[in-house]
Amino acid sequence: MGEDADKTVENSRVIGRPFVKGDPRINRQGRPPGSVSIIDELKRQLDEIADEDPQKRKKVVLLVKKILLKAINDGDTQMIRDIIDRVHGKATQPIDVNTDDEVWDKLGELEKQIKNE
Repeated sequence: MGEDADKTVENSRVIGRPFVKGDPRINRQGRPPGSVSIIDELKRQLDEIADEDPQKRKKVVLLVKKILLKAINDGDTQMIRDIIDRVHGKATQPIDVNTDDEVWDKLGELEKQIKNE
């Protein structure tokens, strides 16, 4: 394995050691039944805000701030990205599907070359 496998982090987990059969770190039961994902709760709260009730809006804004601060403190960049995507929506990524006649001509030439081979 090498020296990297012997390095440990503060909570004494070994860095670079793969899972093996019977490894106690494997969570075979998954998330407990009835537990609520933070993202699911955020989506539910944001859906409730649709009726434009100012008190609910304030409650949801505070909830989002708390979740965002927790994600920042934990260094959870994926959660931060998810919150921003849920609140502001994902950024659109335009795709240019227009082509020149020149491209079609080259494709036609390539097709002829392939057929002649």
